[in-house]
Amino acid sequence: MLKLLSQCRLAKNMYFGCKNIMDFYKEICDMGKSFEEIKSVIERVLVIPVSSASAERSFSTMRRIKTYLRTSMTTM
Repeated sequence: MLKLLSQCRLAKNMYFGCKNIMDFYKEICDMGKSFEEIKSVIERVLVIPVSSASAERSFSTMRRIKTYLRTSMTTM
């Protein structure tokens, strides 16, 4: 953790003027093993999905099932 903090301080001072995290990641990779901890954190951040598409699909499916069940029910 201490190593990560010191690397973050160093990277902040050397800020590369990158516009997004992918550009920053490329710059960090070019630096070699100097920023290994930051590189590891960025790799973990990059694999997080940007959207909640799977959750939205689940809600859509649930809505279709509920609609079908409601229309197929009869009153007794």
